[in-house]
Amino acid sequence: MFECPQCGFKESPCWRASHWFLYTLTCKIDELETFEPKIAKILKEKKEVEIGAYYYKMSKFGRVYRVIKELKGEYKRGHWQEKPKPPGQTKLSEERVRV
Repeated sequence: MFECPQCGFKESPCWRASHWFLYTLTCKIDELETFEPKIAKILKEKKEVEIGAYYYKMSKFGRVYRVIKELKGEYKRGHWQEKPKPPGQTKLSEERVRV
């Protein structure tokens, strides 16, 4: 949960940082209905919407993605730009394969 140190605004606890996409917060539509029902209702009708400072998109599996409007350009070919993987994570190096 995020909290602004200057004004004390607290973010809804349903939003979590995405492990797969840059600059993106994510939650399930069920959680969003509990904490922010107005946004959830709009997303069920439109699937993509801009509300306030954020751009929201709901996937066909019920996952909601949220990003700041200025970073909406990071959205490419229907997918958010993925985080780069560390060099050793993409494939096993020869040293690790040898026993």
